[in-house]
Amino acid sequence: MNARRTPFFFLALLLLLLFNCNNASKAYGQDFQNLLNNNAEWYYEIKPFIGCLPCVVGFQHIKAVRDTLINNQVCVILEKSNSGDIDICDNMGTTLEYLYADEQKVYWFNEHLDDFTILYDFAAETGGSWEIQVLDCTLLVTVDSTSTIIINSQERKILYISDENNFFTGGVIEGIGHTRNMFPSDFFYNCQGVACDSDFIDGLRCYLENEVILYKPAIADCDEVYPVSIKEINFSFDWKICPNPVTNSFSFSCNNGLFQKNEVDFIITNLLGEIVLTGTINIQDTINVSSLMSGFYIVTVQEKKNSIIFYSKFLKLN
Repeated sequence: MNARRTPFFFLALLLLLLFNCNNASKAYGQDFQNLLNNNAEWYYEIKPFIGCLPCVVGFQHIKAVRDTLINNQVCVILEKSNSGDIDICDNMGTTLEYLYADEQKVYWFNEHLDDFTILYDFAAETGGSWEIQVLDCTLLVTVDSTSTIIINSQERKILYISDENNFFTGGVIEGIGHTRNMFPSDFFYNCQGVACDSDFIDGLRCYLENEVILYKPAIADCDEVYPVSIKEINFSFDWKICPNPVTNSFSFSCNNGLFQKNEVDFIITNLLGEIVLTGTINIQDTINVSSLMSGFYIVTVQEKKNSIIFYSKFLKLN
C-alpha cells in the first residue's frame, strides 16, 4: 500500500518544491502579500528635535499586522508605533498605513482622495519617474540610477530616487522600502503648507522577517533608545523661528533673557545634509533665504566655540 502511494508522494513533494522556489525568486515588490506571511517589521531611527530635555534618540516600529479590503482591493495593514510614545509629525496623523502590490508597483492608500497611489515602482529604470499623490498634491520622483543587493540569498533591486526639493530623495530597496523614511511625510506637511517641529524619522535601522534581521544598515540596535548628551545638543534657551513657514526671510525669537551673545553662526542644510547657506549674524538680524528652493531645511545656530545652542526644521515656500 505504501509502495503504491510513493509516486504520488514524490509528485506532491516536487510540486511543493517548485512552488516554493518560484515564490522565493519573486521579490516582495511583486508579491507584497509576503510581507504579511513573513511577519515583516521595520525599525526607523527617530532623532530628537527642539526642546528635547532630556534628548533621546528612539525608533519607530512598523509591522505588517493583517490584511483588509479597501475599495475592493485586498491590502496589507502596516501599524506604526514610536518608542516611549514619542509624538512625531512623521506619523502624519495616523498609526496605520495600507499597501498592496500589483506586479512591480507598490500602492499606498491616500485617505484624503479615498484612492490608492503609486508609492514605489520597481519596474522603473534610470531616467524613469512616477507620481505620488499625497493629500491633494503630486510629488514627482525620478530614478537617478539603479543597482542590486543580495538579501537573504535573494537579489533585490535598489532605486536611487530624487525629487525637485528632496522631500523623498534616497534609496528604495525592493521588498523593503525607502531607506530614510518609508512614507513621504515631509511632502505631506509641505502640501498642507505647515512646518512641523518635532522629533523626526531619519534612516532605516533594521528590516526583519519572522523576527530574523535580514537587513541592518544602522549601527544602533533595532530597538535601541539612548540619550544624547546635553553637551552635544544644548537647548538652554527658548528659541523659535519667525515666521515658519518662510517665504523670503526669517529671524530668531529668544525668550530667555540669560542669552547674552550678540553674534552667532548659522548653518542651513537640506534634508540630505548638504550645506546650502552659512553666515554670522547678530541675534536680532534676519536671514534671507529667498534664493533657496521650496522644501524643508534645518538651521543650526551655534556659538563661536561650535557648541550648538539651537536647531530647527523650517519650511521654505516660493
